[in-house]
Amino acid sequence: MDEDGDAPTARHSRSSGHAQRAAEAVWWAVQGSPARRLMGNRWSRAVRRHLARRGPGDRLFRDGDLTFEAPGDVAGWYAQHPFEPLLVDWLRSQLRRGHTAVDVGANVGLATVRMAQLVGPAGRVVAVEPFEDNLRCLRRNLRRHHLEQVVVVPVAAGSDHRQRDFRLGSTTATHGFFEHPQGSSGTVVRVTQAPLDELVGDPVDLVKIDVEGAELEVLGGMERILSFNPGLRLSVEWNPACLATAGEEAVALPRRLQALGFSLEVLDDCGFDAGFGTVRSVEQVLAALDAGALHPHWYGNLACTPTTVTSV
Repeated sequence: MDEDGDAPTARHSRSSGHAQRAAEAVWWAVQGSPARRLMGNRWSRAVRRHLARRGPGDRLFRDGDLTFEAPGDVAGWYAQHPFEPLLVDWLRSQLRRGHTAVDVGANVGLATVRMAQLVGPAGRVVAVEPFEDNLRCLRRNLRRHHLEQVVVVPVAAGSDHRQRDFRLGSTTATHGFFEHPQGSSGTVVRVTQAPLDELVGDPVDLVKIDVEGAELEVLGGMERILSFNPGLRLSVEWNPACLATAGEEAVALPRRLQALGFSLEVLDDCGFDAGFGTVRSVEQVLAALDAGALHPHWYGNLACTPTTVTSV
């Protein structure tokens, strides 16, 4: 277990964590206040000296009552848009103390932190994330919230074990194996890919998957998990445009999940469409897609609960 958090984060001193939280408390308390105007930049320099241990361009932001940091290209967006409220509510309804959960495509940990808080110290969360900028923020966010029950796995999940091109999108929220429909930086890096079956042992209670079009590949690499955990719940992002760049039809993902014995609901946290903030059926979304009524960049999360046990 190393000091980057690729296992429990106990090696990081509590004094460092207290100093981090104290600096952040000053930051939020003074920001925008009369004291801020009276003190000019002196307070900012003092606090920033401590917070500067973040990576270049990383920024703090709040999501509800939680403080996170993220690369600057997405931190502003996160600060203004609550993280997928329907998904968060669904996670609360599914996870219990002592559960084991997996966050595939953990990014900076917006879901990971919440999952870890829900399963508690007796539970376990495995956060799978391959990109270094996101990993840096993810590890710091876990330390900030003292979540020693989280194990960070710095690889990409897929159907097999190999080295693979990983395309950097226009922001750190859109990186993946395929060109993202919302834009690409043109940069390609190599990452290690491994099946989820090799990364996580049983039992597993819940898996969240958000991998920009490679969701079917992740499912292909978790046959043991699907077979030996009959009560397994899944949350799988459904992004028709990203699936298209991966050479898959939009219908392929929900139909595969239904064939695996899951009952599906669509959690529409996208904000690009009139259905925002609602729970819809797969058929309603497919009908809107066929009618051209969905925004080109629409996405939702498929909330999957088991109906029958089927062979994988």
